[in-house]
Amino acid sequence: MCLDYQSMLTSKLENCAAKPRLICCECAEVVVYKTSSNNETVCQQCLSRRTERKETIQEIVQTEVNYGRDLKIILEEFYIPMKKANLLENKELASIFLNLEELVHVNEKFTKQLSGILQEASNKKDEDYQKVNIGQLFQEYFHMFQAFEKYCVNQTSAIEILEQLERDREVLRAFLQVSQAENSLLRRMNLKSFLMIPVQRIMKYPLLLNRLYKSTAARHEDCAFLHEAVVGIEKILEEINAKTKSSGSMKLKRKRSELRRHSSTDKFELVKTALNLLEWNQHEVHDILVGTLLYTQPQDHFWTAKKCRNLKFTPVHALLLTRGEPQQESTITKKLLFTQQSIVRQAALVLLRGKGGRYQAVRDPLYLDKCVITVDPVYEEVFEVQDWNKESYLFKGEDDTETHRWVQQLKNQSKNLGVWWRRRNAVPDIKTNNEGPADNCEDS
Repeated sequence: MCLDYQSMLTSKLENCAAKPRLICCECAEVVVYKTSSNNETVCQQCLSRRTERKETIQEIVQTEVNYGRDLKIILEEFYIPMKKANLLENKELASIFLNLEELVHVNEKFTKQLSGILQEASNKKDEDYQKVNIGQLFQEYFHMFQAFEKYCVNQTSAIEILEQLERDREVLRAFLQVSQAENSLLRRMNLKSFLMIPVQRIMKYPLLLNRLYKSTAARHEDCAFLHEAVVGIEKILEEINAKTKSSGSMKLKRKRSELRRHSSTDKFELVKTALNLLEWNQHEVHDILVGTLLYTQPQDHFWTAKKCRNLKFTPVHALLLTRGEPQQESTITKKLLFTQQSIVRQAALVLLRGKGGRYQAVRDPLYLDKCVITVDPVYEEVFEVQDWNKESYLFKGEDDTETHRWVQQLKNQSKNLGVWWRRRNAVPDIKTNNEGPADNCEDS
């Protein structure tokens, strides 16, 4: 019996030794569990990395398409109507919109190339996009960052000119207010917010390319190109920032600092965490504002009279996100959809804090269709957000300008999201989508 067992064991060992070991084609490690992809032997870890790489490529293409859509909104919904109506002189238009038409042209060419390489991969049945070389394409289009540089260096002065003209020209102010309130394509964003989009876009390129680089195998032909692209874009950003600072504007330096903070890897992680909390489809979501707010919870209703002297405000990461309903879509592949137009149907304020390198919720999201946003005229440094089912919170920005910016966007996004109900006993009015509050309500 013992001899038979030894013979059987020896036979199995000889058979195992005779079989060739399976080696992962990407990391060169022995494959314990064989996994095939495009007739290649890939270990489970590398297969997961391929999936992440594919998703990142899709995000790069999709966000570039969305960026181009917003550029055309600026051109077609603001620049052209303002020019035709003679709301501003040509010199004033040029000082506000800068080289917008050049940015549109560059984006159209770049988007066409990105879409083309994905279409080619689809035609060749390259489901994992292993033959797609995004880093190499970025290096070929490095000249497009010259257009970004022209825009970014002068963007702050453009905003200041726009603000001054809004104060001086009543007709211009009325046009911008009506457009923001009535034009569904604008998603209730004002012109100043749209003018920030090219700056936000160039800040996002290093984030996306760095993610793609980390998920690309070292043996992949695009790996070196991706590394060079990340280094090159970061160098361009440093040059843009240096030219911006040389203007000597303290206000400009502060805005650039904030922009870097909220347009880096942190911003992506913040939005990702917020989407997980909201359980919204990322293709329908727009981040209207991402920044820092100071918040507290008052213990009584007399905080206005006390002017918050005894209240301790805590800084948190704040995200104002809207969810749009797609109206028109086009496809590059069956698995990649690009939203062309959307109407805001949900909006939420999400509060997060960092802990251990990750972000977690400070509290449940504040859905604006169930909130009241108020500012006491006696004390405008703080605004209140009251969730009619729960509690009240006080917020303020890092300065008065930021506070006003948050208030305006919160109020704009909360419009037309529900039906207003008036509560008795001088309790603030509330808004709800389907049902009013359960107690003491009457339709207003």
